[in-house]
Amino acid sequence: MNDARIRGNSLHTIAGQASVSALQILQFLVVARCLGPREFGLVASVTAITGGRHRVRATRPHARSAPPRNRQTPTVRRNP
Repeated sequence: MNDARIRGNSLHTIAGQASVSALQILQFLVVARCLGPREFGLVASVTAITGGRHRVRATRPHARSAPPRNRQTPTVRRNP
């Protein structure tokens, strides 16, 4: 690959991540102003739990492309 193309793709990725982070901070500030301390704490707790789960699933290399597994129960054979 061309070095300029790699740099361009890297800058594009970094800019995308920076914009997502900026929007998340803005969302955090708006929600903090709209909710009281108790409600905001509840939202923060739920977001931390579900957001962490989402990030773990998103970072797996095959999370989106893996076909569903066929899970079959093993058959147990007994001698008569």
